Amino acid sequence: MTAINWENERGLYPAASAQTYLLTAAVGPISSPVHKTYQLHYQSLLQSGDINWMENVEMLGLVREASAGFINASEAREIAFTPNTSMAMNFLAMGIAGYLDRSAKPRKILSCQEEFPSSTIPWLHHKYEVVQVPAHQLEVEAERGDYSLLITSAVQFGTGYRQNLRTLGEICQARGTKLIVNATQALGAFPIDVQGSGISALTASCHKWMCCGYGLSLLYLENELLEQFDSPLAGWLSMKNPLAMNNRQLDLKAE
Repeated sequence: MTAINWENERGLYPAASAQTYLLTAAVGPISSPVHKTYQLHYQSLLQSGDINWMENVEMLGLVREASAGFINASEAREIAFTPNTSMAMNFLAMGIAGYLDRSAKPRKILSCQEEFPSSTIPWLHHKYEVVQVPAHQLEVEAERGDYSLLITSAVQFGTGYRQNLRTLGEICQARGTKLIVNATQALGAFPIDVQGSGISALTASCHKWMCCGYGLSLLYLENELLEQFDSPLAGWLSMKNPLAMNNRQLDLKAE
């Protein structure tokens, strides 16, 4: 394996050229290649309008495939993108409710006292019961409690406490609990293996350690849960054949 030249890597980030940047836990600076890609996209819109729409759709598919590989998801259909983690958590809270009801499981969640509000407020808003314990006691409570879902940040925003996701995943699988992870403070800084860690759903805003800028969040939903997921949203691109422009009958993709 070729050794990483960190001086070259640092040189890709102009924000680091005249300072030691320590604010990535809030917002990471974008790199010169990312900035160039943004410029090329808007230059295309400026000069060509929507002529390249199909190319952009194809590129989105490639990005889904690359994202699946990045977190070791089994396939691209498990990947989606949202504007932020709050939106993703609301989406999950609405879509998982029917699965829990059909499985006769309570809408009861185990989470951490130190959680960033985006991890818990959406679930409280949708009438779930959320039990909170200190982050370092999460494994113990997960083993002895009766919870349908366990929601935690991979890394806590205020303390930097890093959960052992693999251990939590093993506990959740043994208890029949779905593990949902907010990886915003981890993705890009630490390896994430959704299959190896038994993660059922994961969301991560990409403006921090992924250094993507604002407005993009990765959402992963495992195939098993995806098949039981009641999507609360639908649009023309949700259809199996969107170009048919069918506006009368639902024929939705299972992804």
